[in-house]
Amino acid sequence: MRNKFITILLTVVFCGALTASCDDGLSEHNVPDISPVTLTIWHNDTQSNDPGSRHQRIVQIADQYTELYPHVTIETVGNVGEEKMFTSMLAGSGPDVVKPNWVYGGQWGVTGVLADLTDMVNQDEAFDKDDIISAAWDRCTYKDRIYTIPDEINSSEIYYNIDLLSEKGYTEPPKTYQQLVDMAVDLTEYDSDGNIIRAGFIPDYPWLEKVLWPVAFGAKWIDPETNEITFDSPEMYDAYQWQLDIYNLIGYDKLLSFKTSLGSGSTNAAGSPFIDEKLVMQFCGEWLMDEIAQQRPSMNYGVTYCPYPEGKPELAGSMFITAHVWGINNRSKNTLEENWNFLSYLTSKDVMNQFSSGYSGEGILMSRTSVLNNLPESVHPLKRKVAQMLQSDKCTGFPMSLYVNDYLVEIDKQLNLVFSNQISLDDALSNVTVKIQKFADENPIND
Repeated sequence: MRNKFITILLTVVFCGALTASCDDGLSEHNVPDISPVTLTIWHNDTQSNDPGSRHQRIVQIADQYTELYPHVTIETVGNVGEEKMFTSMLAGSGPDVVKPNWVYGGQWGVTGVLADLTDMVNQDEAFDKDDIISAAWDRCTYKDRIYTIPDEINSSEIYYNIDLLSEKGYTEPPKTYQQLVDMAVDLTEYDSDGNIIRAGFIPDYPWLEKVLWPVAFGAKWIDPETNEITFDSPEMYDAYQWQLDIYNLIGYDKLLSFKTSLGSGSTNAAGSPFIDEKLVMQFCGEWLMDEIAQQRPSMNYGVTYCPYPEGKPELAGSMFITAHVWGINNRSKNTLEENWNFLSYLTSKDVMNQFSSGYSGEGILMSRTSVLNNLPESVHPLKRKVAQMLQSDKCTGFPMSLYVNDYLVEIDKQLNLVFSNQISLDDALSNVTVKIQKFADENPIND
């Protein structure tokens, strides 16, 4: 598609410069007309003036594009929530190219708000669909139809303080979850009053993780063959029970009190608990590396896969992934080809390579294999390691459906009740399964 527009532009320039030699009668009156196009981009990131911000990086790419295609004018708008995106596009207005949370892709596509990009992707050889890792495509596909294009990707890994492990005689991080439980207890330190001053590991900090642990345990959220919700499976039970074991062994009140003192998120006003050595091990996304580089660049730490269940070494190396995505307004005033021409440029190898230097220079992980394998020299070796880990054939994530958000919200609701000692784990798994099965019955993925 992109080549078509380049060909037209070259024809105009060539014949304009050599009018006298155009013997076929081509003149300024019958040169193909390229009408002006205004293209609007809406995204959900902060609209910042910082040159290193996501918003300004998108603006820079848009400027590059308009230099290549002078007939195009691009307006980029940030801070737009999904509700406004959806209602505006549904009304036949709003953006031409949009960046929502990935969970809305299937629902908006089936509704007809987002354009079906399957043919565009498959027919545009220059785009090179196969260069994008399959786990990223899974976040963009519903019933084999592509509604969004993956861009930046994120995961979660185990971070560990090498020096603090060594002080306790450990030469490597835990490989199995039983080892993680044992080390979480052993590495926890107390003051003279029995209060925790350093935790070995807190399973639901910096957040209650709903995808990472089930992936590592080989649990599934739905059976694609039967359309049955499988949140009450033995694997899902095990994915949460080990976390409760840590609380029970250390003492629920003690660990909860310490966790509350850390604040929410990976960082807070007082800094990062992992960087400040209040945590020996922690799960977090690759952005924690950037915080370490800024706050404590000499820190001696490592990053590794999450452990695997005891007796199931075949699950070693499992990875969880989520993706930032782009889509096209199916009711845009522009042609699909015109919008795709820009979107394919925005998510091309060259542009993703530009983005891979990172918004603050520390590097960023993109969905293309060629980019993950060619990160800038300035990128930390551990982030390079994660870039390779994300290419594992065991890399997966939460499945696409028309009720992804409902499913995740219900998991969060029920598991928070478990971790606050209000209901049992068995009850939580059953509650989620029963409620979400109704959504699955109304929107089967196997029909």
